[in-house]
Amino acid sequence: MCIKQLLHHQKHKYDRAKRHAQMVNQFFVDVDADASAAAVPDAHVGKIALESAQVCYGALILVLEQAKVDVALFMATAPICISTGKPGYRKTHANHPFGKFVRRCPDNWQYFLARAQALAREHTFRSARGTAHSVEAHIAWLMKNPPPAWDGTHLPLQTRCASVKGLDDRMPVSVPDEVAVDDDIVASYRAVYKVKAVEFKQPMRWTRRSPPEWLRSVIGRPIFKTARKADGASVYTVQ
Repeated sequence: MCIKQLLHHQKHKYDRAKRHAQMVNQFFVDVDADASAAAVPDAHVGKIALESAQVCYGALILVLEQAKVDVALFMATAPICISTGKPGYRKTHANHPFGKFVRRCPDNWQYFLARAQALAREHTFRSARGTAHSVEAHIAWLMKNPPPAWDGTHLPLQTRCASVKGLDDRMPVSVPDEVAVDDDIVASYRAVYKVKAVEFKQPMRWTRRSPPEWLRSVIGRPIFKTARKADGASVYTVQ
């Protein structure tokens, strides 16, 4: 079976499986935060950073509520949310596997946010005007204001997990069963991207970055290099 046929077959298995997997866009395609941020396409850079901050705010608020801490007072110094006009974000994703993961211990909290911070920097690097994403201030605040208590590693994540270099705890792997690689979070999320390169309705693009070699070598599709009109920056597109 050629690579194109194999990827087409994987796509159909992925479509069936993803209905049964709780997906959140946290594509850990490299254990290094900066390398992971550089590898994701333009459409995911700001989105993952934002969802990471939402996950951490949700976890933080839940812990504060459980500890009977005044949430409004604790978050009074948080950056103002553009959509609500209030400090911080609303509670969401609190019981998602990643929400539980960041509540388990300080190392998990900081590791998760360090990658979000790298994604926020990557967004600035790729943007036409070099402007910072509004989430960057929220991520910095969250790193300085972790939960006042931790649930501990006894808190069940209730999902597939994998070991991660540099962490004592195991991290959730929210990918469909059909593309999961046992105890390898990087390989699992890379497998998702290999399928997405085929199924994306919009072409995958990287601005000022070349698509990662691990993806280029298997997708079997042409990659075109163009220049962005606004500033002449190189844009690589998977057609």
